Amino acid sequence: MGVAEDEERELRAPGECMKPSEVMQALYDKLQAAPHVTCSWLLPKFRDGRHLGRADGLGNILMLKSGFTILPAALLLVQGAPAADTSGPGALAMAGVVALHETGLSTHKKRVLDKLFAGHHAFYPVGQKIIVKAHKIECRQSNVAINERSCALTFGTHNVNLTGRRSHEIFATLIEAGVPSDGAAGSVFERLTALTCTIDPNEVNQNAGGGASCTFSPGP
Repeated sequence: MGVAEDEERELRAPGECMKPSEVMQALYDKLQAAPHVTCSWLLPKFRDGRHLGRADGLGNILMLKSGFTILPAALLLVQGAPAADTSGPGALAMAGVVALHETGLSTHKKRVLDKLFAGHHAFYPVGQKIIVKAHKIECRQSNVAINERSCALTFGTHNVNLTGRRSHEIFATLIEAGVPSDGAAGSVFERLTALTCTIDPNEVNQNAGGGASCTFSPGP
């Protein structure tokens, strides 16, 4: 028996494998937290090229003595969800629909954003910008009960719950801005955290494509 077969026999020792159902649940949880993934049909390796281990062909995760957990070759290797950004018309739209519900934003700033969003020229002090923030946004739309749609917005300790047309405005705008969708049990979700939109009204007034940008973290 070769060295490789000896190593595989050792990796398959009783008590060192997770059940297939546990594997899928663990993968699903990671995918929910990290919409940006890298697909691979190879087993993962350390940076120096050493193999972490082998899949047993039965959908089990194999455990090394060092405590590392390895996905079988056919599964996705999940990376952490990086922060995302968007600019241009999608960013201005996002700031416009979210600002309407942000209690910490002054009425004057909301009016300026409303004018810009409506395609009008808006006067604002040169060099100053408008910042729109939301701690969390979660929108849901049913693809079974097609008249059900809702959005929950969190601004610090203040929560806003929307339904109908207002919720769909935000849902559609998140899609336009590039927020990845995910679905489960007859529902489609658009979710993000740590939203910060920066609007420079005077740059927007120049009609050169600039003046609006947003950063956020996709997912719940």
